[in-house]
Amino acid sequence: MPPTDQERQEFREHALSMYEELRDQLEREHHGELLALEPTSGEYVIAKTIGQASNLFRSRFGMLPAFYIRIGGGSVVRTGGAIHGRAS
Repeated sequence: MPPTDQERQEFREHALSMYEELRDQLEREHHGELLALEPTSGEYVIAKTIGQASNLFRSRFGMLPAFYIRIGGGSVVRTGGAIHGRAS
């Protein structure tokens, strides 16, 4: 059964909260790159493109839900397979 809108929103909010905790360190070292975060464990992968991030994430975490965001902001915020807008 697919997640409800409320479950998607809670997933997104939790993932953004985790990103905020990592933000300063990530922006210093990986500004402009893509972060693929597994919010349950807090583990993540970083890559130059969304395709690379997705491939790395899937090889490490299988089909667990992923949250994608461009480090430092930009045009990519993605959960699972759907793009949800802009990070600011």
